[in-house]
Amino acid sequence: MMTRNYEALAKLYADVFAGPPWNEFTQDKEGCGQYFGLNTAVGQKCPSCAIGKLDLAYPLAETKQTIEQYLAKPGARLLTTTVAGDELVGFAWAYDQSPTEFANDKYQLDKSRPVVSQALEAAGLLPNANSYYISEVGIKSEYRGQGRGSILVVGLLGIAIDKKLDAFLRTNVESPMVKIARKKKMTQVANFTDPENTARVLFTKKLVL
Repeated sequence: MMTRNYEALAKLYADVFAGPPWNEFTQDKEGCGQYFGLNTAVGQKCPSCAIGKLDLAYPLAETKQTIEQYLAKPGARLLTTTVAGDELVGFAWAYDQSPTEFANDKYQLDKSRPVVSQALEAAGLLPNANSYYISEVGIKSEYRGQGRGSILVVGLLGIAIDKKLDAFLRTNVESPMVKIARKKKMTQVANFTDPENTARVLFTKKLVL
């Protein structure tokens, strides 16, 4: 199923990433920028730097706007999964992006960007040619383990095949996405340590011969 109900999508996005392993419920947006889990509260002093106060990591209006921007990118596709009554319980989206564009888009430090783009190039992706970047996959916690995430990823990989593009993704090493990626025969980028978050890993899948 596909949806353009961005408000429901934004609420689910915030719910999914508030819990482990991401623990992005609150964020110190004034100070160090770090995220914190469900054991923190809005207005609390930052546990890390003790400078800023914590805000919601993904407030509704801001998150809705961010999702709209991602889904306006070239080649963007959104897939969703629902249960009875059309309750949205999962989402996945991807868009066309080269490794160089990905590094520039996702990494804050200039010195990080060539490390990332070169790692993807070493894994077989052309640095300045579009691949299909699987940007986000999320399933509401009580519906995980039912194969819903796998179905969404298969759908996005099918779109990549139709577009004649290789695919790649970035995820947390403890995310259920790692198991899904391996099951779908995606290859973890070897000898890569994320320069800005060591808990992140990259996977690629060569779909273009």
